[in-house]
Amino acid sequence: MSNTKKLEVTLDKIWRAGDKDEMSIKHIGHGLAAVIAYGDWTEGDDYNLPNWYENEVSIEALRKRITPLWEAVEQMKNELGTDDFIEVVRQSKFSFYPLEYLTDDWLSYSKAEVKYNYSVWVGGGEVNGFGLTKEQAQSIAEDWREQGYTEVAVRKEE
Repeated sequence: MSNTKKLEVTLDKIWRAGDKDEMSIKHIGHGLAAVIAYGDWTEGDDYNLPNWYENEVSIEALRKRITPLWEAVEQMKNELGTDDFIEVVRQSKFSFYPLEYLTDDWLSYSKAEVKYNYSVWVGGGEVNGFGLTKEQAQSIAEDWREQGYTEVAVRKEE
């Protein structure tokens, strides 16, 4: 099963566990944006648990059910890395809200470190140019270190 399909199956399970109202898909969007920006679905700007539950499910019972699902999403992001995870999200049927939320200035996600403002420097010189995510820059820096270079730095442009 592709990563996109795995993500969609997991997010469908999360959605079915919630309130399923006409706006409940935004909860998935906020959870995904929080995973991308912070690595933690509970950091979503929107309330992360719906406020109405079918069959009077308790918040504790719902959290118990959806936390392992969100943890699987977080694990996928950690394993793939931010950029590849964003690409999986982009290819999924859930792409609109989280990708929009990451760029909306009024939401905290737009201020997170999911920005392309990092570069790699080796021996005092920039080796890749500006425009990497932190994760990309750290990976490139590690490659330089594995080649035996010791003066390797990741820099964030403000």
